[in-house]
Amino acid sequence: MGAAGAVPGLSCGLAGGTIALWAIVRHKERSVIVLASMVPFAFAVIFLLAEVTIGHS
Repeated sequence: MGAAGAVPGLSCGLAGGTIALWAIVRHKERSVIVLASMVPFAFAVIFLLAEVTIGHS
């Protein structure tokens, strides 16, 4: 499916992780669900960093 299929997943991962960080920092939230939502966020950030630094050769 290519980039068209990756964009929604990447966007949702970044948005969910951002909201989870907001809940952790501002509201001192420590539930398992909020912490679990950091996993897709971490994958999205790692993917973006790899694309920026390494790219395609």
